[in-house]
Amino acid sequence: MAADDPAVLRMGLSLGSTGFRVPVRYIDARLVQARANTEAVGHLAQSLSSLSCRAFDVMRGHLRPELLRGQVTPVCIDRLRLAGRILEGSGFGVVNHSDTTRSYPPVFPTDIEMFLLNEAKIESVVSLMLMNERYQANLTLEVQGSVWVCSFLDVG
Repeated sequence: MAADDPAVLRMGLSLGSTGFRVPVRYIDARLVQARANTEAVGHLAQSLSSLSCRAFDVMRGHLRPELLRGQVTPVCIDRLRLAGRILEGSGFGVVNHSDTTRSYPPVFPTDIEMFLLNEAKIESVVSLMLMNERYQANLTLEVQGSVWVCSFLDVG
């Protein structure tokens, strides 16, 4: 696909006041839309970024899965809960200190790729970084009513 290809949109997503910009690549290979709506793509990228980081926090026991209710399907919540139980006590994503306290270093996105499958479905890969470790979150968003809801979520 050429740089001026209408099927590809490249942009950056700002992370708060850090000045750090996450590269975003949006692909509409079937040309479902004549031209990508940059604002809508930015909002979706922000949602994917936030959802990926919160799912990671659920898996490492830092957040309750119920906080994602309405943004992910009940099946996704059940799977995140199961992943959290499997990882419990493993030290995944946690720093244990000598005084028996623990901390949860921030996880942040480093790259977002979105693939529009049709008007109501997007698949994505969000690359994440935690300290010096890299992870990826695979998500599928589908329109349910008038809202994008995550119907598939895998972090690893």
